[in-house]
Amino acid sequence: MDFVSGWLGKLPDFIDTKWYIDPSTGLSIGDMHFIKSIDSLDSDIGQVVNNHKAQLDINAKLQWAGSCHGNQIEKHREHINSGLFKLLIINTDSVSSDIKDKIQWEFFAKTYLSCRKTITNYFNDENWNIDNQIDKTNITDSDRIECLQKMLGKNKSFEKTPLVPPGIECVTAEYDKLFVPGGSKYLCNILELSASERNHKLWDTMLDFSNTPDSVYALDKTWTKSEFLNNKKNKLL
Repeated sequence: MDFVSGWLGKLPDFIDTKWYIDPSTGLSIGDMHFIKSIDSLDSDIGQVVNNHKAQLDINAKLQWAGSCHGNQIEKHREHINSGLFKLLIINTDSVSSDIKDKIQWEFFAKTYLSCRKTITNYFNDENWNIDNQIDKTNITDSDRIECLQKMLGKNKSFEKTPLVPPGIECVTAEYDKLFVPGGSKYLCNILELSASERNHKLWDTMLDFSNTPDSVYALDKTWTKSEFLNNKKNKLL
């Protein structure tokens, strides 16, 4: 979802969310997360947009693409069905077991093994997402590794497609049609958008960098896809 919203931000009719990719893990980074707060119970899409000194307008000249998990979509039914807010769902239900393994590994690596080295947080050592799961101060890499090892055994499924309540309008993109060369043309078709050949070339080029390597070095340790998947499968036995 970060990749898709980041790429959309490069189109002429969209606000640029400063999208780039961390080559170590393939994580898409940028301002696409501005909308993620609508996943909370007390969220309001209008207020979220207002907080960024903008407003929703059906006749707006620019669109703004962001990413969220869709946990509280029911709360935003009116905005969605009025056309102020278009909902895109990425469907992973029918993908192969190999792709589900890939999604599981990529979620783990991109979420917890990517270091956010921005000027606003790097020198405060607030650059690891795993720190949000550790209840202590002066967190060390050993603490992070220990917490990550525990998380590997939780058997959580990360690839499930979010459920959309009946009566809420949405556009559904099939994962295996989207994240392939030429997937941006498929995306434009279902969203009724147009893009230049250079924009489509950007999708194809960045797509390769978005794939998480089979091994990632982070926290002074090498994490591998095979070890990750074996750990998950062993916990299910």
